[in-house]
Amino acid sequence: MSQWGAKYRADAGKKYEEILKFYYNGISIVTMYDESESIVSSPNGTVPVKQTGWVLENGKWYFLQANGAMATGWLKDKNKWYYLTSSGAMATGWIKDKNKCYYLSTSGAMVMNRQYINGRWHLFHSRGNWLGYI
Repeated sequence: MSQWGAKYRADAGKKYEEILKFYYNGISIVTMYDESESIVSSPNGTVPVKQTGWVLENGKWYFLQANGAMATGWLKDKNKWYYLTSSGAMATGWIKDKNKCYYLSTSGAMVMNRQYINGRWHLFHSRGNWLGYI
């Protein structure tokens, strides 16, 4: 395929399907995945693969589940708890959930036991909820 020829056809209003079929006779163009899922290129850039796990996008961390859906709410990963907001972004700092306060470190992991935060000692339950100052 000629890069300049493809550009000329695109500038003339041709769709990518028409351009590909012009250069590659007899091909069929098919969708290999659901575009609503999170897809990234494979390491060699040839095959789309579904991305899972932690993803950094626009300075915010998100967690994509095995089915490609974005996780929200509480998430346990590698024995640490994280809270993902309704937008899916990982929370840090103080949050309130079901009338209990929690503190999430800068890594996003929920803290437990004794923690020194902003010049004061705090006590947290083993389930992460804040119990008070020490």
